[in-house]
Amino acid sequence: MKVNYDLFNNIVDKTDFEHVCFPFGKDAGELPADFTNKDIISGKVKALLGMEMKRPFSWKVIATNPEATTRREQEEFSKIRDFVVNSIIAPIQEKLEMEYQQEMQGKELTEEDRQRIQAEVQERLKTMTPKEVKRYMEREHQDPAEVLGNQLLQFLIQKEDIRMKFNKGWKHGLISGKEFYWVGTINGEPVVRVINPLYFDYDRQSEKDFVEEGDWASYEMSLTPMEIVKYFSGDLTQTEIDEIYEEYNSATALPDHAFSFRNDGTSSLGIRVVHCEWKALKPMKFVTTRDLETGEIYEDMVDESYEINYEAGDLSIETVWILAKYEGYQIGKDKFAGMREVPGQHKDFDNLYNCKLSYIGACYDSLNSENTSLVDRMKYYQYMYNILFYKIESLIATDDGKMLLLNGNLIPNNA
Repeated sequence: MKVNYDLFNNIVDKTDFEHVCFPFGKDAGELPADFTNKDIISGKVKALLGMEMKRPFSWKVIATNPEATTRREQEEFSKIRDFVVNSIIAPIQEKLEMEYQQEMQGKELTEEDRQRIQAEVQERLKTMTPKEVKRYMEREHQDPAEVLGNQLLQFLIQKEDIRMKFNKGWKHGLISGKEFYWVGTINGEPVVRVINPLYFDYDRQSEKDFVEEGDWASYEMSLTPMEIVKYFSGDLTQTEIDEIYEEYNSATALPDHAFSFRNDGTSSLGIRVVHCEWKALKPMKFVTTRDLETGEIYEDMVDESYEINYEAGDLSIETVWILAKYEGYQIGKDKFAGMREVPGQHKDFDNLYNCKLSYIGACYDSLNSENTSLVDRMKYYQYMYNILFYKIESLIATDDGKMLLLNGNLIPNNA
């Protein structure tokens, strides 16, 4: 996969072409030409990147739960609409109609005149209505949850620069055929990260199309001690923090490539930090309760530590094992942090086993085979293009130009 990124950056590994550069063996030496990459890939990738950047970043939050739009909310919206009409629009319309009546005073109006005046009143009414009122009157009813969701996303899109990150993820997809993100919280703040496919591993079951549907995922990072303290200071003791600085200064915590799924062949100058996330079973209790005031019987989901309370109206309780996701960080070789159940997990009563990882993404064109990216499809032509040009340059290097053969005995000697 690393070779795809090198090709995009106009870098080619000459060791892959020893059969071309050293056709007679390394002892015989290299042909009189320099094997370099003649880039024909990056332009195609950049063209698709530009097309993605120009696309409108449109989205909308829609509440799908049955309680999203209730009769009470509809009635409230209707009353607000009537108030706006009666207090703002009606006086403007009445004033316009009086002006037309004064202009047409003493004249007998036909049906066509009345329709024309009414149309002119409505047209002028649109121009005289305040923009805020017009926008409110024209929009459809929106559930409060949808309004709040849109406002939160508007803020997070700006805070996290989501559009730039999506474009970067698209670039990874074009080059490597893999596009991954991580959505979670760090120090209580929501964060969206673009995941580098070179350092990411996950559950590769063929029946699951998306990473979040798998059972586990793991991402390898290289962090400085300052970054580690920033993210995990609450989980590390002062002694552990001092040890991290000592390990960093002595380079004993650099990644051990024998225990790593990095495949880029490069060394890291930071401390190896691995984040793992996995799914496991968790007990949850469902309690059936009778409302002491109304007598209504309902069912609610409670924590596993809940004990039945008959005095509060509890009738029965049942324990069910459901899926939940957990996470943990390994820092260096022997330190661990953030070992916990992932906070903020939403459970749907209609589908208790719907549990998705915080890592989101998919591989391109991987149905019953290895994933294939755009660069993978162009790689053969790039290699052939490089080899042909190398052969041409080798022939040019051996060309001594035109030569004229003369027989010296046939030249008259005037000496």
